[in-house]
Amino acid sequence: MVPTRAVLMALLAIALAGCPGGGPTTPVIVSFTCSPTTLTFPGSPVTLSWNVDGAISLSIDQGVGPVTPPNSGSRSVNVAASTTFTLTATGTTGSSSRACSVLVEGPGPHIVSFTATPNILLPAGGVVTLAWNVTGATELRVYPDGGLLLPPDAGTTTVGVTASTDFVLVAANAVGQNTLDASVTVPSGETITGAVVDSNGQPVAGTTVLISAGAFSGSTQTDADGGFTVPYVPISGYTATVIDPSHAVQYQGLSRLDPVLTDIQVVNPNRSARISGQFDGGIYPQPSNYVTDFLFSAPPTSPQTLGDQPTGSYSPTIQWLGPASTTGTLYALQVHTDAGLPVDYPGYGTLSNVSVQDMGVYTGQNIGLAPVTPGAVSGTLGPPSGYNVLLQTMSLLVAPSVNMRIVFQPTPSASFAFNTPAIPGTSLTVGAYARSAIRELAYAQKANLPPNDFGFVINIPASPTILTPAASATGVTLATPFSWTPYPNGVYLLAINSQSAAASFYVVTASRSATIPDLADAGLPLPPSAQYYWQVIGYGPLNTVNAFAGPGGLSQLNFVDYTEGQSALQTFTTGP
Repeated sequence: MVPTRAVLMALLAIALAGCPGGGPTTPVIVSFTCSPTTLTFPGSPVTLSWNVDGAISLSIDQGVGPVTPPNSGSRSVNVAASTTFTLTATGTTGSSSRACSVLVEGPGPHIVSFTATPNILLPAGGVVTLAWNVTGATELRVYPDGGLLLPPDAGTTTVGVTASTDFVLVAANAVGQNTLDASVTVPSGETITGAVVDSNGQPVAGTTVLISAGAFSGSTQTDADGGFTVPYVPISGYTATVIDPSHAVQYQGLSRLDPVLTDIQVVNPNRSARISGQFDGGIYPQPSNYVTDFLFSAPPTSPQTLGDQPTGSYSPTIQWLGPASTTGTLYALQVHTDAGLPVDYPGYGTLSNVSVQDMGVYTGQNIGLAPVTPGAVSGTLGPPSGYNVLLQTMSLLVAPSVNMRIVFQPTPSASFAFNTPAIPGTSLTVGAYARSAIRELAYAQKANLPPNDFGFVINIPASPTILTPAASATGVTLATPFSWTPYPNGVYLLAINSQSAAASFYVVTASRSATIPDLADAGLPLPPSAQYYWQVIGYGPLNTVNAFAGPGGLSQLNFVDYTEGQSALQTFTTGP
């Protein structure tokens, strides 16, 4: 006989009743704990934790109320006095409960909070506010000096901090004491002692230098010698910005303590005197294919070219920067040329210890010239693909930082051969320019060459190529990225020049992208709807901005092996 539906349902009910989990049950509290179970200080936190099976809701008395989740979890409460907490778990057919207790042993002091604000200072230090909130204390002291704090419950005080300090608050009463720490960090810093020079290496006086690193910012002005000092600088990496009324030059990623920052300007000498004399030796009056390189050098002023002196007698005005008197050296080299290239050198001479006063007139400054033994250099050029050789150069280094130009010859040739002057104590520099179809200009030179050297190669790397923004871009802002292709072993100068009276911006960086510096607070805002032209110049081999800011600044490159690549010029317009 087939069982009826009612019989089947009854059998199923009997079967389910005999199976675990087959029907409604009372919740099982696996665990309910208080941690810690003993407190020394009233108001301290206690964690209530539970693990329950079969509950649909949980609640804890003593004002805690319903808690979730109903299976396992925890709740933190502050306990001011000895308390027993009871957990009640409710299921579909009933409820279960379990208790845990917390013992508060006595009325010891409790530090609710203790803070030091700010907790990070600039390297120079500063003032810190200590604030406390304490219950049950009769005395408060703060260490490291152990000074008494009032009132003993809640309050503030200020302290001067010059080094990283761990403050310890000690709260005490007749029962015992409690402590809590608050730390203040003062980053270590160094004193930056640098200089600002112009493009020729001359000191720039009275200009503003801003040093920034994270929260640190310090500014100063250069002295009469172009020097500046900024203390307490975090040297893990800082930015130095030279700020003038019309432009700013920003160096990013510096860490050296003695940077020489090149301002993109030329400082005109403010002193002058007239000298006169004649050359003794050489060939004078000069035939048409002869020329005399004549210059005056009085460091730190850059050497001054005094022009050709075809008669052998001269009376030029010499100029220098700085004090009212100076002492320098006159250099003269007569060159016999053919088609712009040197053939031989009929005379070379110097006159040292030439002492002059501002507005003075000095006669009898005669220079003896002696014939020069000729030498020769030759080699080849390696211009980059897509570039044509434009110009070849040769100069004579007669003293540290004193170059006399001998060759400046436009030519498309990728080889060179020059007759040279073999003068003891001097060296030669040979260089060449190349240009691409889009007017990117590349240069390379070899320095410290002897008067006789043959078969060497001067490789000229390709210039950086602009990537962004696009040519004639509009809507450019301080957030607009300027980017370019890499230059081998190079540091970059991003040059952004105004086409009007607005400020110009220059950024020296080792990165291949940069943005226009935000210098509105320094009086150099980026004007709206203004037209600018810009390019990127790579200098190598420098690798770091620290190297770019080495002794002599940018002018240091005139006397060493180096390369330079200028991108094509582009324009943009700022946003409204």
